[in-house]
Amino acid sequence: MQVPPEQGVFLQMLVEITNARKVVEIGVFTGYSSLAMAMAMNNDKHARLLGLESDERPLVLAEQYWEKAGVRSRIDVVLGDAVETLRALAQQDGQDVTAWKDESGEFDASWWAQPGTVDIAFVDANKRAYDEYVQLVYPLLRTGGVVVLDNVLWKGKVADPEHADKTTESIRQLNATLFHDERWTYSLLPIGDGVALCRKR
Repeated sequence: MQVPPEQGVFLQMLVEITNARKVVEIGVFTGYSSLAMAMAMNNDKHARLLGLESDERPLVLAEQYWEKAGVRSRIDVVLGDAVETLRALAQQDGQDVTAWKDESGEFDASWWAQPGTVDIAFVDANKRAYDEYVQLVYPLLRTGGVVVLDNVLWKGKVADPEHADKTTESIRQLNATLFHDERWTYSLLPIGDGVALCRKR
């Protein structure tokens, strides 16, 4: 569900190291990881984070924490299926993409739809859709940009061949596929429930 504190610090450091100005998060939940990354951007008024979330209920809590931390203005949220949103950004320049609670009307989907401009994409959503998320975010990511995948050890099940349920198998296969995919430099880190770093070559 939500990332542990040490992973929040890791995400903050990654944003700082890469000097990320454009971050996409797939799976916001209560907004802790969004908060961590947005706080790391706080000195750059042009930096923004786009959160994709399918459930509005946890966003109410997330927004409260973003407001308290003073980062709400740099976070755009799109409510709905992340696969559909990413497809709309990639194929239609985001024409049909609208932001959640965009009272000011400042949300610019076409800015998010620009290919090769996203610095970091953090994925912590439907595990069996991870491969599709990665494929859809790839054209949006700049060369040298990073995709961060959460839960790639899946409670240790991925490392245990006796576990062969569909979710475990899909994550196991994704790890193997990304490791051998020449478009990426891949590293699996034992942080939290396992974090994969995929750098676009």
